[in-house]
Amino acid sequence: MSKFSAPGSGVELLCEHAGDNAVVCVVDHGAGIEPERRGALFQRFSRGLHRGTDPGGVGLGLAFVRVVAEKHGGAAWAEHERGTVFRLSVPLAGFELADPLTAADPTL
Repeated sequence: MSKFSAPGSGVELLCEHAGDNAVVCVVDHGAGIEPERRGALFQRFSRGLHRGTDPGGVGLGLAFVRVVAEKHGGAAWAEHERGTVFRLSVPLAGFELADPLTAADPTL
């Protein structure tokens, strides 16, 4: 459930391998965010508006995500596709990717 999407619309969580990075995507199917507001979402104490009501929170969540991503050599940003897509990219340097078949069952 998302406080910024229509009831019952759901949220998707995806993970992609893009070059030398892992990219985690959170996709909602709401109205989206205007391009001029997307950068401000990652500033401390910046909060989104939800159909004229107060969604709660103090506006630190996405600021924290961006700081952690940057401290690990990555990035965080928002895009508009089928609603809003938040992406978190971190380098995989120093990590060994597990084979998805053996990661679930090491006896394979």
